[in-house]
Amino acid sequence: VDLDPVGGAQNRATCRAMRPEPAAKEAAWSLALADDQDWRMAQAHARGLWMPGQEDIMTGYRDRYFGGALPALAGREPRVMRSLARLLYPSTLVSPATLAASRASPEASERSEQLQVIVLEQEAILRSVLAARSAVRRPDLS
Repeated sequence: VDLDPVGGAQNRATCRAMRPEPAAKEAAWSLALADDQDWRMAQAHARGLWMPGQEDIMTGYRDRYFGGALPALAGREPRVMRSLARLLYPSTLVSPATLAASRASPEASERSEQLQVIVLEQEAILRSVLAARSAVRRPDLS
């Protein structure tokens, strides 16, 4: 399994993380952030976490991202840190609460420049999605 040339172990990790079960999400979150995890496997676990339709299961991970994941990623190799910071961002929790959480987290002023750039870029994407959703909901008054 470890020598699988087509990424079977990574695909299985992503698929397990995609399951809409709290235990699957917790395991994937922990494995994505584990210090001893191979970076490819960490990405595979992270890749399956944020699935549309699973927002109820994942709501608590918003605070865990800003309060725990970002500080844990700060010491990682830059490429791994950037990738995991993007993959673990609460991208399916499209709400003003997610934008507020990213600005209000106590660690915001202590983030490295690289992490700050990633959070700002994810915020910009989130703002675009919120704007698009509100534009679609406006009735045509013409």
